[in-house]
Amino acid sequence: HDAFEKVFSDDKRYPNLQELDVSFHTAIDDYLVGRIFRCCPAIKKLVTFACFNMQEPQVPLGVALIGGHKAQDPLIIGGEPN
Repeated sequence: HDAFEKVFSDDKRYPNLQELDVSFHTAIDDYLVGRIFRCCPAIKKLVTFACFNMQEPQVPLGVALIGGHKAQDPLIIGGEPN
């Protein structure tokens, strides 16, 4: 968790990163997903298979979140519940 938090800290920006796969990193949670989205403004796809600490990730419009949640779980897209 600490390593991801340092890589995706407030002062970091990855403006060209469009796809990221963090599958099977069990430290990934809603907080870290939010950090990734803030640090990677151009991201279009985030893959999160087996990231079981995610509960209710908030996904920006236009971003594909793949894995990490079950079909019946809540998912917030662009700040609005769907």
